[in-house]
Amino acid sequence: MFRRAARTRDLEQRRSKQAVTDLAALPLRRVPHLALLVRICELRDSLSVYDPGHVALAEALRAPLLTADPGIADAPAVRCKVELWVEASTTLREAVVVVSTA
Repeated sequence: MFRRAARTRDLEQRRSKQAVTDLAALPLRRVPHLALLVRICELRDSLSVYDPGHVALAEALRAPLLTADPGIADAPAVRCKVELWVEASTTLREAVVVVSTA
């Protein structure tokens, strides 16, 4: 998302670099995808190439998936709650990262 916004000049270069720095500072936990692989494959015909991993992880964590892509919310195979982030699709002048710890 940041890359596209920076390339189209919707996000200033300085803010784009700051967003990367902010992202690197988040206390993120990596999750191996092997346990999600079967579900990822089940979703491959319903979603774009990048989305099944995100959906499978949200389902496994029983967490809502925050996205700016309405297509994910409309996909019939998705079992997790999908929250549509409308502001992201209208403007990227202010980059915001939302992390759920629940």
